[in-house]
Amino acid sequence: MQKPAVLITGASSGIGFELAKIFAKNGFNLVLVSKDAQKLEKARKQINGRGTIITIPKDLSDLRAPKELYRQIKNAGFEVEILVNNAGFGVWGKFETQSLDKVEKMLQLNIVTLTSLTH
Repeated sequence: MQKPAVLITGASSGIGFELAKIFAKNGFNLVLVSKDAQKLEKARKQINGRGTIITIPKDLSDLRAPKELYRQIKNAGFEVEILVNNAGFGVWGKFETQSLDKVEKMLQLNIVTLTSLTH
């Protein structure tokens, strides 16, 4: 039987980190995801709770990331009951001056990955 969990993307700082602390305090199992492994581990150590906390360092702007993340969560024995799609970023300035690679990563993370994880 798989354990129920809260999946929080962008969990190593800011809103994601604060929500992780609240869910942990209320006894939820957590799956925390961020692309920065060191910050993610530091966040995990700062969160006190009664549930299990696992961390998965992953760059969710990568095309393969949503399916890989899903498999990793299942293989770890968790079933996501609550999803906090918190990871995201933006670019500013004139569109024609932006790096196309960065714009594509932003779209992948903010739209495609968000939609895939929600599904």
